[in-house]
Amino acid sequence: MKMSTLFAAILATTVASGSLAYAADTAKVPVTKEVTAQKDFTKLSRDGIAAFRDIHLARIAVFDADPATAKKLVAEAQSALKKAKADDSIFLKAEAAMKPPASAPAAAKSKTADASAQTAWIPIDGQFTLEEDFVATPEKQQAVARANEHLKKGERSKAVETLRLAGIDVSTTIAALPLNQTITGVDDAAKLLDENKFYEVNAKLKTVEDGLVFDTVAAFDTPAQ
Repeated sequence: MKMSTLFAAILATTVASGSLAYAADTAKVPVTKEVTAQKDFTKLSRDGIAAFRDIHLARIAVFDADPATAKKLVAEAQSALKKAKADDSIFLKAEAAMKPPASAPAAAKSKTADASAQTAWIPIDGQFTLEEDFVATPEKQQAVARANEHLKKGERSKAVETLRLAGIDVSTTIAALPLNQTITGVDDAAKLLDENKFYEVNAKLKTVEDGLVFDTVAAFDTPAQ
């Protein structure tokens, strides 16, 4: 069954806006119950978002032959990732168990060393979707409006709860980075910067960015805040 986009809460407009356009027109997929029953996927990591933005801007600085700015941004990304390690939004899941939207480009290879191993992920973006056979009623339209108001305030869990109480089925598609792999990649980039190996720095940071994966879960299998 196809799904259509209901609304999106994009917190990182610098680089993440549009990253979850894949959530539109996706096929309905089964949910990994043992993971979603214990984790609130409406939460995003603000430190993870900041780190991803800094990584992207550092690549631009390298391209612009501005190593000083690149070093500053990479250092900020390292600091943000260190904070993100303690973030309660981080979740464990095997990459092989993730269910990307049908419209997302197929990955040429696994983003992690062992796709079957439990991996810690940093969620940095997300979008809500509902089934295309959704029938609008005045009550449900009001619920959607209230949910959108919550999203504007960054109250993602309240938005989901509002829709749940109105009987509106919603799924969440998230974009996430592998925590340890991302930290290692950024640390390696910092060392390469110190060695003035700028081509290698760009390649390393691109690899970090390319580690982004997408997963779709049922929003109502998770507890509200």
